[in-house]
Amino acid sequence: MLPGEKIVFMDFGMVGRLTQERQQQLIQLVLGLVRRNSGQIVRAVAEMGIIGREVDMKGL
Repeated sequence: MLPGEKIVFMDFGMVGRLTQERQQQLIQLVLGLVRRNSGQIVRAVAEMGIIGREVDMKGL
């Protein structure tokens, strides 16, 4: 918001589309963050393919 509680539209340049699967993964990630649920966050990030297979999931 801008001063005076004005809502503005912002141009973020190039955009793309998310598959339904990726949308669900992002929803789970955000919910995990809001809930402060580290297990849910790690699962969401792992499902997104951001974490390599060599990572110790329990340690993470």
